[in-house]
Order: sequence, then structure tokens, then C-alpha cells
Amino acid sequence: MSAPVIVLLLVFLVAPIAMAAWVSVSDWNGIGSPFASGVHAVGWRNYAALLTQPGLPQQQLGESLRNTCTT
Repeated sequence: MSAPVIVLLLVFLVAPIAMAAWVSVSDWNGIGSPFASGVHAVGWRNYAALLTQPGLPQQQLGESLRNTCTT
């Protein structure tokens, strides 16, 4: 009786979280499959670049954090 619930949780909760975690630490450019052979793990470099390199992504991060905290 609990098998359908477990399957639904895996498909709609665990799988998207795992995929988002993989995409956040890979060099996927948003085109094609994030699991293709040309996509490599870059570790925390995406986060380091977001926090240290000025530009549009850093401005968008600040704006999104500001919008989240004020609502």
C-alpha cells in the first residue's frame, strides 16, 4: 500500500532535487540534457564565481534575496 506513495515521492520530490543539485555543480549551459557526456562536474566553482565576480548574475542574486526577504 505504501509503494505508490514512495514511487510518487521519488519521481516528484527526490528526482528534481537531485537534478537541481547536479545542475548547480556542473558546467551545463542549459541546452540539451544535463546528463550528456559533454557536461562535467565543476564542483563549487559556480558558487564561488557567483559570489566573487561582479556582473549581472551577482546583481540578480542580490535582487532575488532582497525580494525574498521583503515579502
